Amino acid sequence: MKKWLVGLSVIVCLIAMGGIITGCSELLRLPTTTTTSTTTSTTTTVIATILGDVNGDGYSDVIVGAMGADGGGENRGQAYVYFGGTSMDNTADVTFSGGADYDNFAVSVSSAGDVNGDGYVDVIVGAYYADGGGTNSGQAYIYFGGTSMDNTADVTITGGAEWDGLGYSVSSAGDVNGDGYVDVIVGA
Repeated sequence: MKKWLVGLSVIVCLIAMGGIITGCSELLRLPTTTTTSTTTSTTTTVIATILGDVNGDGYSDVIVGAMGADGGGENRGQAYVYFGGTSMDNTADVTFSGGADYDNFAVSVSSAGDVNGDGYVDVIVGAYYADGGGTNSGQAYIYFGGTSMDNTADVTITGGAEWDGLGYSVSSAGDVNGDGYVDVIVGA
């Protein structure tokens, strides 16, 4: 019989010039629980990255991905965007959730750059076990930034075959083809 103590926090600190910490805020706290099992364990992987300015207020924003979060089901995964400012709070401004149990949504999160050319940074989130193109084909979702960013995917990229695992990694790629729009790269 094994016991696991599960609990995790993501903390962002604002650092002024010269390396002086001017304030910290706990953005996400996963509950502390004790899980007992004879054979299995549950793992929540949490990643965080700076996005750039998704809402046009002049401050960089942060995204936190929690692929094991339940989000309305079991292990669907969730991603949380926190808008920057002179003092950040610990309330997510936008929450994205995986579409089905065990999608592993938010296994990867990143700035997508401004893929639609509207002047706002966009967000890309990977879900490498999503089943859109067959069992665990994987998907990546792009959400357009804006003054009133929502949690509905504006673009969905789907793996071409079962077990592709598309979305394992996601990132902005710059303007690869020279058409004036930022492109994305998605690993499988």
